Amino acid sequence: MTGSTNIQHWSERLPPEDAEALAGYSSKAAIEPSAEKPVLMVIDVVESFVGPDAPIAEAQKISRKACGEKAWVAIPAIVRLIAEFRRLGLPIVFTRADPLQAHIGAATRRPDMAKDISLSNEFLDVAAPEPEDVVMPKVRASAFFGTPLSSYLSKHNHRTLVLTGCTTSGCIRASAVDGTSAGFNVLVAEDAVFDRSGISHDVALIDIDAKYGSVMTTDAVIGLLDG
Repeated sequence: MTGSTNIQHWSERLPPEDAEALAGYSSKAAIEPSAEKPVLMVIDVVESFVGPDAPIAEAQKISRKACGEKAWVAIPAIVRLIAEFRRLGLPIVFTRADPLQAHIGAATRRPDMAKDISLSNEFLDVAAPEPEDVVMPKVRASAFFGTPLSSYLSKHNHRTLVLTGCTTSGCIRASAVDGTSAGFNVLVAEDAVFDRSGISHDVALIDIDAKYGSVMTTDAVIGLLDG
């Protein structure tokens, strides 16, 4: 358990037999996390996905996509990573939905999803790009699908993706899978990603940590950057 609460940490979510099976498969113990030539990815931290700092049911009255209070728990860590990357002069890529979704179809199967483009697609004031940052619109869950991200990373010889933002089980997981498939090192800051569903968030982190990247705290990521 985490602290004195009854909230399970994501790594404790699995029942013992599943945890044992996954541990036997995972090569996590043999991997030493590194942050060689890193890029910070701030994925879809926009007003419609974040919403007000309120329980999700209330936040979804403002925006159906909102993650509400679960998003706002992660915002300070996202802001901290942005500040650290800027302090070190390291690159930052911000993503958000491309308005083309209204014409070519949304990133999910919900038939009316495209109308959500009309909701606020603006970045939060506390986590907004500056002129030197890269803003990359995307049309599907993965930050790689249909975007020039791979070309950008290759051109500048970047090797490590530090993933933050939302949703853990959607765009974060899809970007982690595609990033690993493309040969990049993937780090996910566990306290800087968020989701509407607690179990989806936890299972996505379990999966990523076992198969596609290293899941660690913001403190640990910053330690690698400083190192």
